[in-house]
Amino acid sequence: RFDDARARKADWLSHFEEAYRFSIPHRNTFFDQTKGKKKNTDVFDSTAVLGVPQFATKMQSLLVPPWREWSLLALGPDIPKQQRESSRLKVLLAENTELMFSHINHSNMALQVHESFQDLAIGTGCYDLMAGPLGQKSLVFNAIPLTELALEEGPQSTIETTYRELSVPNRLIGRQWPGAVLPAELERKVREKPGENSEFIEAVIFNPETL
Repeated sequence: RFDDARARKADWLSHFEEAYRFSIPHRNTFFDQTKGKKKNTDVFDSTAVLGVPQFATKMQSLLVPPWREWSLLALGPDIPKQQRESSRLKVLLAENTELMFSHINHSNMALQVHESFQDLAIGTGCYDLMAGPLGQKSLVFNAIPLTELALEEGPQSTIETTYRELSVPNRLIGRQWPGAVLPAELERKVREKPGENSEFIEAVIFNPETL
């Protein structure tokens, strides 16, 4: 399934590469991944380069503005009306909404979501959300560039399964996936070759049977 998703993506790579080269040259490109490579040598007009971050800023201010409560926790219509009107539950939900946004606003969401909205200006924006290390920020957001993604649609043309290709230094594998049980060969690499990288395919697979 991953190979099929990557093959479908391959049909659009040249279009994405061209769009990124002229509008978001600082983001990872699809063919030229050399570290330190200059990525803005083809830009002679700043219209797209300025327009994309402006689009991202407007999207962020409209949907998820920093340091504002842009949503709230509330009981849905499937809850009996008498319970929905309970003043005690309303107070609890309001307190939890405040707590939720306290964690969001003290995270790195504002920076990472802005990067994701820049990708959205070209095609698909994506970011993941992980629990932060104990004693530090509780939420950690990470904008994932389209270069690393292969997507799979469901019957209603919505994205359901997401595959991500990533290279992780062996010494950081345990921190990338806390609690993961590693195969013996991978454990050996972590122990003997901590400075080398290992290649992974990370999949978030939609299972309609568990809805």
